[in-house]
Formats: sequence, structure tokens, C-alpha cells
Amino acid sequence: MNNSKKIILATILLSLISAVYLSWMEKRQADLNLNKNWWVLSFDNPKSNDVSFAIENHSQKTDFHWEIFSGNVKIKAGDAVVANGTIWTSNVQVNNLAGKISIIVTNGADKKEIYKNL
Repeated sequence: MNNSKKIILATILLSLISAVYLSWMEKRQADLNLNKNWWVLSFDNPKSNDVSFAIENHSQKTDFHWEIFSGNVKIKAGDAVVANGTIWTSNVQVNNLAGKISIIVTNGADKKEIYKNL
């Protein structure tokens, strides 16, 4: 086997190994739970007057505390257990709300807040 065939074969082999490795790394990066530590707070329906919200958890902490405020007045509060990789949706019923409505959720030292004006 001459040198040019060895170089071509080595190039093809390295390209194949690189493609397999990059594919494997991309699949790992796409996994939302693998070595990740994040969670998201959002409204179920941001355009309605409904204040139901969702917590999507991709962290190892599972205990969340939530509070709903109308202006500076706390209306409701509660706790939720949200397993890693799941979404918890509130079923809170609050009537006759007006003004700025805030929802604050804490998970240990981490805190997130969303609001809407009704």
C-alpha cells in the first residue's frame, strides 16, 4: 500500500470517528436533564385573566414555594413538589383581580417572578 492510499484511508477513518463523536456529544447536550440545573416559571395562558402558572423543573431540587400577589397584598400561597424533568401546573382559582398580579416562586435560594397587568 503506497503512502497516498494510507493518507486517504486515515483521513476517512478520522472523519468517521469525528462524526460519531460529535453526534454523541450533540445528543448529550440536547438532553434537558443531563448535568443541568435550571427551572422555569411561566403562565399557562399569558393573554387571559387567568393566573394559573406552571413550573418546569430540570434541577435536582424538587421543593418549590409559590405566592400570588395583587399589588403588594399576598392573595394565596402554597407549596409544590416538582420532580426532575416534569412540569407542575397550578390549579389556583382567584376571582376579581385587577392591577398588577405577581407570582413569586422560590426553590431554596433561587427565586423567579412573573407578572401581568389585568
